[in-house]
Amino acid sequence: MFSGYWNVFLHSPFDWFIAGLGVICVGSHLYFIQINQDHAWRATWSERLRNICELFPLLGLVGTVLGLLSTLKSIQGEALDVHTVIGNFAPALSTTVTGILCLAVNIIFNIWLESTIQGD
Repeated sequence: MFSGYWNVFLHSPFDWFIAGLGVICVGSHLYFIQINQDHAWRATWSERLRNICELFPLLGLVGTVLGLLSTLKSIQGEALDVHTVIGNFAPALSTTVTGILCLAVNIIFNIWLESTIQGD
């Protein structure tokens, strides 16, 4: 199941873009978890990171729309080749999965960050 996703992910630039933003957000969460700064300053950044995390499903949806447009363009005018249609449609679904996975991982780190802020 995940091997098919992984193969599509490796060849999809938009998946890499979403995953790269996800990794940057995780790194930011870890940075703010470990530093000893003012409580209000960390809380502000926690809220900002949570707002950024909310964009991951939207980015996945944009990738889905772009993949659907690519699929429809491949269908236009020529005889239907199932492999081409599926090959163009697969990145549409993988960007959705990548956006949701990045959101889930970053929400976990954001909860951890907020718990360390409340513990201070």
